[in-house]
Amino acid sequence: LLKANKQFPDHYLIMFDLANLMTFKTGEKQKGLELFAKCVQKLPMVDAAWSGLGSAYLLNREFDMAQKSFETSLAINPENTTSILGIGVIHFENANFKEARKYYEKSISIDKASFWGNYNIALLNLLEGDDETGWESYEKRDKSQFLNKYGGSAIQEIFKKDISKNSNQKIVILREQGVGDDIMFSRYLRPLKNLGYDVTYACPPDLKEFLRLSPDLDDVKLTSEIADTKVFDYRAFLMSLPWLMSGVQKPRLKNPLKIDLSRLKEKDLKIKTSVKKLVNSKKLKIGLAWSGSPKHLRDFCRSIDIDLLKNIFEIPNVEFFTSSKLKHDINSHFNPPGLTNFIGVVQVENDISAIRGLNFPPFGTSLEKSCVMYVDDQYFLSTNTPVSFTWRPDKITREADLQGIKYKVDTIVI
Repeated sequence: LLKANKQFPDHYLIMFDLANLMTFKTGEKQKGLELFAKCVQKLPMVDAAWSGLGSAYLLNREFDMAQKSFETSLAINPENTTSILGIGVIHFENANFKEARKYYEKSISIDKASFWGNYNIALLNLLEGDDETGWESYEKRDKSQFLNKYGGSAIQEIFKKDISKNSNQKIVILREQGVGDDIMFSRYLRPLKNLGYDVTYACPPDLKEFLRLSPDLDDVKLTSEIADTKVFDYRAFLMSLPWLMSGVQKPRLKNPLKIDLSRLKEKDLKIKTSVKKLVNSKKLKIGLAWSGSPKHLRDFCRSIDIDLLKNIFEIPNVEFFTSSKLKHDINSHFNPPGLTNFIGVVQVENDISAIRGLNFPPFGTSLEKSCVMYVDDQYFLSTNTPVSFTWRPDKITREADLQGIKYKVDTIVI
């Protein structure tokens, strides 16, 4: 699509498809917004173009412009469900839940099978404490995408009416969301085991050893993949468990998953020497996640301006660490991160590969750049391509996407 857009920059369908891809899949929400804006300039009487523009403004948290775009779309086509839902989401984000519900229900009156209509109502019901209706509605979500991604479609799905005590049937629980939801909803595995099921949880590979720290999961088998689907009687998704077991217990469990830190053996931790040196102090060490993935649809709702946390950083006897991405573009002003091996230091530059401030006393380069990158005889920084920085104690990772090619550079001080 990028190549086609470059060759045919005013082609409506190419712009529209690329805008959808950037806005909803790749996390390039600002570029998607700009393409949707070109779409409405090209064909201003197409309601889908305006609803797409409204969605892009919404994901960029420009609510006023989103509202106007959705209203324009509805003036052309009063039954555009994307625009109806969009206005509902604006009300939801402003905590006007009654109005949000009106628009969600209106979208379902037009399209009873509306995924986002049913999904948003489910979340609204859960938020307002209506667990029974909320979890039942949540079961209408699209599960097929996770079956395609993680497997398990050959195993029979279990439903609420199938849940029974002392059956000793083998059931595999599938993941579907991020690591945070996996940890939070793992608390439902033990109650399922207590009903008499032989439970296997197909968890993310990176999470398996962490979950072994929980005594709540001692009798639950943990695996990273489903090797043999024939051994299981049923399958279920982790986030379906509150609804599936609601006939025998309350959907909302108060107690979190228990973690026994005495099970954590330091010798089993693979920590680089450079990292150990950096954290070798008696201060309390806290890892801080202040920014979400830019590819997430609600990234702007899940991230926070780090300046708002400056008072927290002043807490005495505490060291904060973060590996969240910093993104630099032509409008950004920040001092890029640096590294040390406690003999010398280096600072990365705002392009994809360059370094500066390389100082190993008594030798130093001051702020002179080196390792600069050229692409097709053009200095990389002059292309105004955004660069994402991820700082870790032992390395800095820089990532960028230029002309459809993804670049990734790790900078390490040995």
